[in-house]
Amino acid sequence: MTKDASYDLWWDSENKILRVKMYGDHDEKLAEKFVKEAQVIMDELKAKGINVNRALYDLTQAGRPSLKARLIYAKLGKQMAVKLKDPKIAYVGADLFNVTVASFIHSLAHYKIQMKFYSSMNEAVDWLKE
Repeated sequence: MTKDASYDLWWDSENKILRVKMYGDHDEKLAEKFVKEAQVIMDELKAKGINVNRALYDLTQAGRPSLKARLIYAKLGKQMAVKLKDPKIAYVGADLFNVTVASFIHSLAHYKIQMKFYSSMNEAVDWLKE
């Protein structure tokens, strides 16, 4: 697990989901660090033959990402969409601002990624496991 003051990032091997918990606001520097660490985890799992095509973002304590951070996250989304088969992303606990941001990031990726918003972690995990 990667633990930072602004996010936790780990592979949930039981459910086969990349899990992310965001805290507070994110700027460009933090977004770049997050993307690099996410890529390292995905590359390590790929080397083990594990396809990371499911992600769960817990936004219950998330703040607001800057515009530059949003563009960096959109680039990660595009990479996921291009490289992975049938990618799915679930968001839990997003407020209206973060729903808008996630939808913006998703639209910038220009690729088909299934995305849903949930208020319950269990519902999100169940959908990702389908």
